[in-house]
Amino acid sequence: MEAVGNTRAYVLAIVVVPFLGTVSAMGLLWQRAVRLSDLVLLLVMYTVTCFGLTIGFHRMLTHRSFRSHPAMKFLLLVLGSMALVGSPIEWAATHLKHHSQSDREGDPHSPTEGLFHSHIGWLFKDRFADPATYCRHLLEDPRPS
Repeated sequence: MEAVGNTRAYVLAIVVVPFLGTVSAMGLLWQRAVRLSDLVLLLVMYTVTCFGLTIGFHRMLTHRSFRSHPAMKFLLLVLGSMALVGSPIEWAATHLKHHSQSDREGDPHSPTEGLFHSHIGWLFKDRFADPATYCRHLLEDPRPS
């Protein structure tokens, strides 16, 4: 990703404003255009996307905590990709770089730069790690991730 000039304003405009607008619209349109079934669907999709990110990207790819059947691996990676945080291999490489340089210069999403930066803001900067350096094991996997 390419760094944007005024990153804070960009993240605010792209992430925070739409979120607040959505919550506001849901409140104003309750029982006219937004129903309980919509909120349930939102919660279910959010939950399965988080599972894909935390179980698939984080535990399975990055930390190699477990191996799964190819169909389950595919499902977890698709669900994780729905979070729009980059490709699974790029995400894993960046997270491994984070662990190797935790809270020091070069840490792509250090919490020392603030909670917002460590969770979302880093996505808008050119801080993705090289997969060939940090997760060669994934590049050598015969099943693409």
